[in-house]
Amino acid sequence: MSILDTSPPSPTPSTPLTEKMALAESLEHTHGWHRSAEERQALIAEAAYFLAERRQFAPGHELEDWLAAEEQVNLRLYGEARAY
Repeated sequence: MSILDTSPPSPTPSTPLTEKMALAESLEHTHGWHRSAEERQALIAEAAYFLAERRQFAPGHELEDWLAAEEQVNLRLYGEARAY
């Protein structure tokens, strides 16, 4: 990245999720990309459902599924934002 480069840094596999989310928010404001809270919530719910389905809906993993789905959606939305 040069001094004149205004693009945000690319996350690495070791970049904490909070930094990735902050970067996604930055891109949202920079590029006009936006998902409503309702759209994001629906995407997370759908992803969590599919994660649970893969486990044949075994109980006791609901929070784990939700958090994993949240991370998947955040990374996917981050990827959409980077495309702009």
